[in-house]
Amino acid sequence: VFRSLSTPMTDLHVFRFGQLFERKQTFEYAFSYAPLVNGMRAALPPEVPLTVGKVAEVSTGPDRQRLVLTDGSVIDARLLVVATGYSEAVRRAIGVERIEESKAHSLSMGFDLAITPQEFGLQSLTFYARRVADRIAFLTIFRIGERLRANMFVYRTVADPWVRAFRENPQKMLLDLMPEIAQRCGNFAVASEVEVRQVSLTTTRGHRR
Repeated sequence: VFRSLSTPMTDLHVFRFGQLFERKQTFEYAFSYAPLVNGMRAALPPEVPLTVGKVAEVSTGPDRQRLVLTDGSVIDARLLVVATGYSEAVRRAIGVERIEESKAHSLSMGFDLAITPQEFGLQSLTFYARRVADRIAFLTIFRIGERLRANMFVYRTVADPWVRAFRENPQKMLLDLMPEIAQRCGNFAVASEVEVRQVSLTTTRGHRR
């Protein structure tokens, strides 16, 4: 099921200082999070129950874990996996603490390019910024099915005017920042909104009992 929901990559072109630096032979998969999760859920066999709800109470023990949902239903199991992202309630209820080591450390900026994977011609491309002053870690471009996705990681905050300017005209700014790969990337014509997410560096405490 996973293979049908993802796109494999085995050849990565790496650009440094504005030119091709190396080709890495690797094995990675590209996918969109929501379609992957929904596809995996849909593939569950009938004998595996799927419950969608909101947790109201949680209690843990050495052998059994117990969840009470807001509709009153109870789930009792040997194993409880907590994957709540930035949501705090469930994590706090079981005594696990998230320590922010570097709040708003960076931003991830994702968008689709207008050219097709066939026009792009490569499986994947990673471009490292030429100048430290640009505050860009790297841009990576890769296929997800029949569309071309770009993810860029920058050392800025959401409130930075640079971020607003990029969202308003990503093509112009990419042409200025990375002219060396512009032609290969369809002159950075963008086919979607720019999605921006804050990245904080965290560690976990209290997870070992």
